[in-house]
Amino acid sequence: MSIVAAKRTVREKDFADLSYRQRVAFVETLLKTPTKPNTKLRKAAKRYAQIFQK
Repeated sequence: MSIVAAKRTVREKDFADLSYRQRVAFVETLLKTPTKPNTKLRKAAKRYAQIFQK
């Protein structure tokens, strides 16, 4: 658990170190990405459903 928390802290710090323009560009890129799930995501969702929705 502590490794996960450490990684999260590093990611949050790295994000905070971005300039305002970099943050805006990052968020805009996330918002512009296609909303359709790709093949890998559909397969993963199917596996998840088979395992956890019994």
